[in-house]
Amino acid sequence: HSKNMLPDYARITSDYHGVEMNGYTLNILKYDSDVDKAEVKKRDVDGFPSLFFEKDGKSTVFKSRKYDAIVKELEKLTSNN
Repeated sequence: HSKNMLPDYARITSDYHGVEMNGYTLNILKYDSDVDKAEVKKRDVDGFPSLFFEKDGKSTVFKSRKYDAIVKELEKLTSNN
């Protein structure tokens, strides 16, 4: 699943890392479970790939792994509604 998602992840990173959306600057980060063990444990990851959105100290898990659905979820999560 992780390898299948890489093209969409690369596109999300290219299009949205450092971009402001609805007043929030997006930082797209990738952790390697073999190297970044503390980060993976901190987020209680139980499957790969796992996508999270963190805002105001709260973490939300993304269900989708496709580009268009991720963009829609980013727009929804950064909205002020």
